[in-house]
Amino acid sequence: MRRTPALSFLLVTVFLDMLGLGLIVPIVPALLTAVTEDAAAAVCWSGVLGSSYGLLQFVVSPLLGRLSDRYGRRPVLLVSLSCLGVDWLAHAASPSPWTLLLFHALAGACAGTNTVVNAYLADATAPEARSRAYGLVGAAFGLGFVAGPTVGGLLGTVDVRLPFLAAAALSFANVGYGWFVLPESRPGDRTTPLTLRTANPVSAVAVVLRRPALGRLAYARCCADVARMTHQATWTFFLTHQFA
Repeated sequence: MRRTPALSFLLVTVFLDMLGLGLIVPIVPALLTAVTEDAAAAVCWSGVLGSSYGLLQFVVSPLLGRLSDRYGRRPVLLVSLSCLGVDWLAHAASPSPWTLLLFHALAGACAGTNTVVNAYLADATAPEARSRAYGLVGAAFGLGFVAGPTVGGLLGTVDVRLPFLAAAALSFANVGYGWFVLPESRPGDRTTPLTLRTANPVSAVAVVLRRPALGRLAYARCCADVARMTHQATWTFFLTHQFA
């Protein structure tokens, strides 16, 4: 890695991103039940919110990658983190599931953290050091998701919306940290085209699937993510129902 502060920031970013997500996992049933005033509706809304986030992330991620090529990694990453903080604030303040849906979908559209972090690492890491760098990012991911639910559960016993305020504060703190610490890894190239063809997620996935080794990895990753998100969307509701 050419710049130690950059690697430190990326590790903190991934850790805080997952910490913020983990903070809200244990408390989502209580929040949605309070907002909808119906446990069955809360489960339905949980699925709708998660799906809207994922759908918008799928549709917009290739565009964010192109924008980071055109304008640089740093601004896209900082904007993505800012949008995530706004989404958590909306969770803390929203009186309606429709408002939550709007802000969560917009956060999904801005969710370029993973895309841009991976691109940044490729820019700033020598090929022989890249595996180690991605391994460190994976470790930061895991630590954040281990710590998040524990902290979120403890904060949620104080107030159901407190974990969302904590997640927003972490996101904005990381934006400030990145503003002062993070160097640009790749100067933007304003000649990079921004067209519907280059930003089409379906054609981008098709290109990956046509390459045998990458295609098999993509299918495996899809199955793992479906299992993980199904668990995340239903497990806390099941426990709440089973053990009151």
